[in-house]
Amino acid sequence: MTSTAQTVCQTTPTVVRIAAAPLAQALTDLSRQTSCPVQYEQQLVQSFRSPAVTGRLTTADALVQLVKGTGLEAHSSQGKLSVSQADQQVIGRKAASLQAQLGQAVKAQKLPQHQANTLYTELGAVSTSVVTLAKQQGFVSAAEKASYQRTFSQAEQLLAHVK
Repeated sequence: MTSTAQTVCQTTPTVVRIAAAPLAQALTDLSRQTSCPVQYEQQLVQSFRSPAVTGRLTTADALVQLVKGTGLEAHSSQGKLSVSQADQQVIGRKAASLQAQLGQAVKAQKLPQHQANTLYTELGAVSTSVVTLAKQQGFVSAAEKASYQRTFSQAEQLLAHVK
């Protein structure tokens, strides 16, 4: 089952009182209290519990508080909210792909091992840190994504020179 966002959510703070509960229930409570639907896949959230969240918060901030610590990401885009692991998946796949390409370049003797090792390690750190940050924060920030993109660009530039 998927809950879908059909309306644009308000960005002004509102009073939120959500009890600690299974995450799916907490997301439903958030939607009811704020009249802002949250898009998510039931299967993705079913094994998580959320903490109690109370106070005067924007709906997006309340959503971040609900998913913080789960490894899921709160997303707010164009007034709509969702919960997923999309950033982690995209960044993880990109890092793994570049690591594989570095390995192939070394195997084909187009790139020295020592040169590939540094970037390979940095790409591994990207894969690990995106998961850690999403769990700690409940989201992956634009600044973090930009930092990861710089690492990806370094690897892509190196690979472009050895083709």
